[in-house]
Amino acid sequence: MNDFRFADLNKWWKEVTKSNRAIQFTDSQIAAPSQPEPSVMLGAHNRVIEQYFVMKHCLVCRASSKDILLRDNICSYCRETPQSTTYRLVQRLNEAQRKHAALQRICRSCTGHSAAQDADSACVSLDCPVYFARVKNKSEVRLEGRLLKGMETLENDGGSFEVGVGEPMIVEYDDD
Repeated sequence: MNDFRFADLNKWWKEVTKSNRAIQFTDSQIAAPSQPEPSVMLGAHNRVIEQYFVMKHCLVCRASSKDILLRDNICSYCRETPQSTTYRLVQRLNEAQRKHAALQRICRSCTGHSAAQDADSACVSLDCPVYFARVKNKSEVRLEGRLLKGMETLENDGGSFEVGVGEPMIVEYDDD
C-alpha cells in the first residue's frame, strides 16, 4: 500500500505540463495578508498556486532561462533583439485576434446575435466549451497586447516593463 501523506510539491510543479502564461493578480492577491486568511469553506480563499512559484520562462520566447530578470520576465536575447522580438509579438497578437474573431463568429451563430451586439456578454453557458476557449483567448489577446506595448516602450525609451494588473508599468534601470 502506498503512503500518499507526503508529496514533493516542488518536484510535482516541475513535472506538470503547463502553458507558459502570465497570470494577472489583483492587488489583494499580491499583497501579503495582514491577518490570517479566512477559511476556504467561506469562499474567500483567492490564491492560486502560480503565486507561490517564481516564473522561469521568458514571456516573449517562452524559453526556460536563468537569465530572466525577476521584475521583467524577459530574457537577455529578447531584450537585445527588440526588432525581432516586436515582430514575434505582433505575429502572436495577430494570431490571437484571428482566433478571437473565429470564436466570436461561432458564438454569434449559436446565440443568433448580430456582429453589432456584444458577443462576449451574449453567452455565459458553463456547459459550452467555446465559452471557455473564448475567455482564455480574450486573456491571451490582452496579454499579447500588453507585451507588445511594453516591448515598444523598452525599444523607444530604454526602460523596462512588467505585465500585471492594469497597463504595463515602466521601470527605469541602471546599466551597472
